[in-house]
Amino acid sequence: MQKWKTILLLPALWGLGVLQAQGLRQDSLRRIWEDAGKAPVERLSAAQELARSFDKAQADSAIHYEALGLELARAVGNDTFQARLLYDLGIDYGFAGNMKTAQATLKEYLSLAMAIKRTHQLPLAVFHISYTYALTDDIDALEGYLDTIIPPLEALITDTLQLVSLYQDAGQGFSVSGKYPQCIYWDLKALNLLEQVSGSGKEKMSIYNSLGYSYCMMESTAKAEEYTRRSMQLARRFQDTSLIISNFDLLSQNEVFRGNYEQALAYIDSAIALGRQVKAERPGLQGYRGRILIFLGRAEEAIPILQETLEYYESNAILNDWRAYICAQLGLAYLQLQQYERAIAYGRKGLEFAQGLQKESMENYEVLYKAWEALGNMAAAYDAYNSYITYRDSIVSERNAQLAVRLELENEFQRVRFRDSLQMARQNLERELAFQQQLSRERANRNIFIAVGAVVFLLAIGLGSRLRFIRQTQLALAEKTRQIEAEKEKAQASERAKQQFLANMSHEIRTPMNAIKGMTDILLRRAPKVEQLSYLKAIKDSSGSLLVIINDILDLSKIEADKVSLEHIPFSLEEVVHNVATVMQFKAEEKGLELKTNIDQSVPAQVLGDPTRLHQVLLNLLGNAVKFTEKGLVSIRLSVEPDDGANQIVTKFCVSDTGVGMDESRLDKIFESFEQAYSDTSRKFGGTGLGLSISKKLVELQRGRIWAESEKGKGSRFYVSIPYEMAGEEERAPATALDSGKINPAEALKGIKVLLAEDNAFNAIVAQEELEDAIGEVEVVVAENGAIAVEQATHDDFDVILMDVQMPVMNGYEATQKIRLLDNGKANIPIIAMTANVMKEEVERCYEAGMNDFIGKPFETEVLMGKLAKYCRGAMEE
Repeated sequence: MQKWKTILLLPALWGLGVLQAQGLRQDSLRRIWEDAGKAPVERLSAAQELARSFDKAQADSAIHYEALGLELARAVGNDTFQARLLYDLGIDYGFAGNMKTAQATLKEYLSLAMAIKRTHQLPLAVFHISYTYALTDDIDALEGYLDTIIPPLEALITDTLQLVSLYQDAGQGFSVSGKYPQCIYWDLKALNLLEQVSGSGKEKMSIYNSLGYSYCMMESTAKAEEYTRRSMQLARRFQDTSLIISNFDLLSQNEVFRGNYEQALAYIDSAIALGRQVKAERPGLQGYRGRILIFLGRAEEAIPILQETLEYYESNAILNDWRAYICAQLGLAYLQLQQYERAIAYGRKGLEFAQGLQKESMENYEVLYKAWEALGNMAAAYDAYNSYITYRDSIVSERNAQLAVRLELENEFQRVRFRDSLQMARQNLERELAFQQQLSRERANRNIFIAVGAVVFLLAIGLGSRLRFIRQTQLALAEKTRQIEAEKEKAQASERAKQQFLANMSHEIRTPMNAIKGMTDILLRRAPKVEQLSYLKAIKDSSGSLLVIINDILDLSKIEADKVSLEHIPFSLEEVVHNVATVMQFKAEEKGLELKTNIDQSVPAQVLGDPTRLHQVLLNLLGNAVKFTEKGLVSIRLSVEPDDGANQIVTKFCVSDTGVGMDESRLDKIFESFEQAYSDTSRKFGGTGLGLSISKKLVELQRGRIWAESEKGKGSRFYVSIPYEMAGEEERAPATALDSGKINPAEALKGIKVLLAEDNAFNAIVAQEELEDAIGEVEVVVAENGAIAVEQATHDDFDVILMDVQMPVMNGYEATQKIRLLDNGKANIPIIAMTANVMKEEVERCYEAGMNDFIGKPFETEVLMGKLAKYCRGAMEE
């Protein structure tokens, strides 16, 4: 037993002995350094060795002695020790995480090393400087620095293999930052130089591997496989196991991009098996294997592999990009198993590690939005999806840019290869010439030289012309592409600005207009004085006209932006015509006009289409007919005729009047935006000239057409023809009890309690008084912002909430989301958005936030009552 205790203690005692010896050595070196009587060279040597005795975790101690040594080396003018200490100091600043200082120090070393012709470490210094550009997020500046420093280094370095190493090392920062085309450029530069060196297979195989990796990451799978297999062939010849494993890994990733997951799994298994065989296992390979298993639908098998890999990286507290990557794969695995809470946990953990890394952040946001969506939390899913799209678009944009550069690089590489083949052909001809010289010294030699010269000359001219043409074409195409992209971005930005402006102006105008219209309606119901009645009616008509103008402008902008979506629902054509006529009946009677409707008996009960847009078109046409007719008759007629399809009809509407009419030459012009038949029309009758333009576009969206016939002084006839599909019995919309008049909304809603979230005091008064006038015993509680609305909903019971959207402290979207999280059944309270934001995107956002319905400002009391009756089911049942 004592023997085993001794054996077990031996490693610990040995370790303590090493540490003790190291401490004694450091003390000895420290005494030499601190002895001012020692020779400067001896002290400098002690300072350097003392600094190198500290490990990476003690970088600050190393930096301390290196800085002191550097100060002495400068004082005594010892350039050799200055260079050594500058190099070590730059590396240790990097270990300490001070990348900017590391970069500046290494650049200082490089300048000094070039001055004293200390060439053996120049490529390695460039390698570290390249890395510092990547790790300081300043990679775009690296290209300019290399353009400045590489030419003098090329002039200084005479060894070809050292130059090859310089080119490879220069591109490493680009590889780390995902700038693969620039990395390819430097690798090809190194490869072309190696072609001049015989027996350079060992150097080539690492360059082939690097090229394979860059093309794989750019998803150029054919080029990636070509270079990887070249590297694999050489690695096997030279028995480089590490590179063979790396090439198996690259082949696996390449097959993943191609979608060949079984083949990818075979390659990664080969890499893992070979690593185990030589006792050089790589945890990252297990991470890739787990991802491939997920693609194959084997998530249960992947999870323990991925968890073990994550534990390894977490235990070493290194490589956040790997930890973020593994978390994303675990999230995808749990998504596949429908364990969404675990998927969310790993997605959040992965984002903590990613710290803004594009690819890793995108993958973890993808996990989060899919998991939240599956759990029904649409608000969280929407936020995660927006972040996912932002990162994805950034990667796609960068990849598109890399694609263009890659094509240029391939073109350049092909040019170099063609040049080399031409050189080989010339050498063959020269050997043939030497052979012929032996047969005939004079005449044959002259003829062959002439032939060879002519061939080479013609080939050189042709090649030069071709290359100039290709380059000019590429430059022209690149410039044209840049101009097109710039114009496209400019147009898109202009369109976005226009849409935002229209949305903002719509909201800002509608908000006060709601107060004007609402208070006017309230005053009209309060029995005003006779002399006040005409003023109030004028205010009401004016606000109505202004609202029509705003709606026309918004409709036109939505049509031009291709954002109009048509419904395909069952509706009654006859009902639409009667509704339009009812709306305009009062206007016609005010002017003393007769308004007639004529509907054929053959009109079907219901068709499938968009009743709202049809109502808008007919209301516009009938409104114009009443507006431009001073006396006589206005009529609307509906007829149908069969279409070619068995279940299709073509409707034909005719709106006619006995008004002012117009010349035939003006008929086409009236359907253009901001146009009216005559210049004095706007002054006499008002209007923007947008109504007919919008109607034409809406009709054409429904695959129909619109035209007019007119004669000046004798009236006009406007025709609309739209094809519809007849609705079957199972598709017909049933009439609701409310629609059929069996239930009076005001009676059904009597005594309800309403929470009104509205920050505008005037609009709050309008909504409150409209509800109190329309509904008996109604109780209205006003909340000035979203936060107060949430508080009221938490501590009180309401039948319905009317929610404004734009409010201070907390907006309507956030307030709705918080209310939907309440307990005791309060999460299900009906919420109706009542807002001046009427753009389609804003309406959809209301529904996404959890609201039940939407009503725009200014609102009609009848419409509001209908919405309330629809959702206050308890009130209706009572």
